[in-house]
Amino acid sequence: MKKILTYMSVVVLAAGCAEMYGPEQESTPVVKSDGIEIALVSDDKADTDSTVTFTLTPKGEALYYSYAIEASAQDSKPDSSVVYSGALQTAVADSVIKWTAEKPSATITVKGLMPNTQYQIYAVAGSPTGVPSSVSVQPFKTTDNVAPAIKSDYDANVLTISFPEAVTRNKDLPLAVKYYGMNTTNIDTGIPEGEFQIPEDSIKVSASGNSWTISIPVAAEEDDEEEDEVTPPAEGSAAEGHVLPEGAIYTVDLPEGAFKDNAGNATEAVTSTVVYEEGLGISPSGIYGQNDASTYGFAKFEATSFNDWEQPVVVEAAGKYALSLDYPFSKTAAATVVYKTGSKSITYTLTADSDFEVTDASHIVFKLPEAPELGADVTITLAAGSVQDIYGNVNDAWTATLKYSYGYTMKDVYGTYSYSCINGLTGQQNSGQMVITESDDPKYGNVMFTSFMGYDETFLYGTFDPVAGTLSVETLQDFAIEGDVMIGFGSLILSGNNVSLDGENPTVFNMPEAGRIVFNNGYFGLFTATLQGQIQGLTGAFTMFEAVKENTVSAKYTQKSSAAEMRVVTGNIDTHLFVR
Repeated sequence: MKKILTYMSVVVLAAGCAEMYGPEQESTPVVKSDGIEIALVSDDKADTDSTVTFTLTPKGEALYYSYAIEASAQDSKPDSSVVYSGALQTAVADSVIKWTAEKPSATITVKGLMPNTQYQIYAVAGSPTGVPSSVSVQPFKTTDNVAPAIKSDYDANVLTISFPEAVTRNKDLPLAVKYYGMNTTNIDTGIPEGEFQIPEDSIKVSASGNSWTISIPVAAEEDDEEEDEVTPPAEGSAAEGHVLPEGAIYTVDLPEGAFKDNAGNATEAVTSTVVYEEGLGISPSGIYGQNDASTYGFAKFEATSFNDWEQPVVVEAAGKYALSLDYPFSKTAAATVVYKTGSKSITYTLTADSDFEVTDASHIVFKLPEAPELGADVTITLAAGSVQDIYGNVNDAWTATLKYSYGYTMKDVYGTYSYSCINGLTGQQNSGQMVITESDDPKYGNVMFTSFMGYDETFLYGTFDPVAGTLSVETLQDFAIEGDVMIGFGSLILSGNNVSLDGENPTVFNMPEAGRIVFNNGYFGLFTATLQGQIQGLTGAFTMFEAVKENTVSAKYTQKSSAAEMRVVTGNIDTHLFVR
């Protein structure tokens, strides 16, 4: 803003010199201003809600003239020198204008005023010597013929609708939320997944009346702790009824006349949409926002084993919303499967839409790359953030370990078997029959041999695992009595030419197919002991054994072995107590 205080100081200095040097000295005469006129200009084309046009005309010759506009209902009569110098602090608009004889007046338009507001125009003209006139005043009031403009913003699921002036809301026109699934084909044409009315207690107005906040109802965070009984929510409150899904984009339509300003001007209708455009992504318009995304898990995997590797592994999602069938995977989708047998493991990387895929709204299916070894642990892992639901929420990390089993039942091990084996002590081949039946005492195992290795009335206990296809027999069991001698069963440990009974590890027989039992996992033996439990010596040491259930067809089990390879010495045997 141009200032004219310097010229005014020169005028005051000239007057002071005249007094100092007396009447003989020449001085600049002080000339007072004749004042200034303010005339409002009516312009129908002007936006009179926020604009004023007026003309300033000094009544005589002037050096400068100035004006200031203040929002005030009353004439405050500011000091003329303050207005003249452009220093009115409360002015919403002001200016200093150079007067010329060629252009003795000025028509001025000021924009950006508040509608329906009282203002005062103050004007001052300076004389040719810079002496300001008294202040002229012209009051005016802006009109309010235009509907208030709407602005919107959102943060943390709170939508803010603001206006340039105070407004009131028409509650007879309820507000509604429409929400959209960003991973659906519906959004390609702007079709929402659902909508619901916003509860009245979610809509608040600011003290100034020009800002309204709408808290969009969303699902409350789940509490793992057991909840106490609570009072049901009041009807029509935000706690009752629909809530916005996590991750969903939402829009709010405003019906015509939803808000009015103090002059009765009603807001125009606002139609809001969300559309997915190829190459551009999500394109919202109008009033919109988006709920925060969340993560979800998978339902507890009940299965612990499987016996058909070509059958897909199906996992159910435990999220609140349907899985996306159109855009199911993120760009970082990752899944693996690991086959582990003992200390050996093989890792495979699975490919989305090929090795694993979303088959419907709630299930994902994994396909195994090849057959695992029987008895192997198969671990399937899906990385967090791999699978999206229709609102863009993604999965937590998931993993499950299954046993690739034979899928047997307990009935598969019960029956009468024909067996054959070779005694490594004597080189003699033994054969005969044995019976495996349900155990009469579960604390020793779930099956028992009622006949074993030619001994009648035997009671040797074992545990059959139908998943792993194994029959484990605990070591150091006595299972038969011949006179004053007990016959025992146990695992053997070979060390050089010495052999000892293993008191820790069971003997594990395998069932590679239903009705066929084989042993090739080490050595097991039969030994004799006194009735007091003192071990006397081995009567048999075996490293190959096959038993086939009656009415079961099987290839003969063979293994290269001989008595010489056993290198059994019967004179050095550890002494242990029997299990029973």
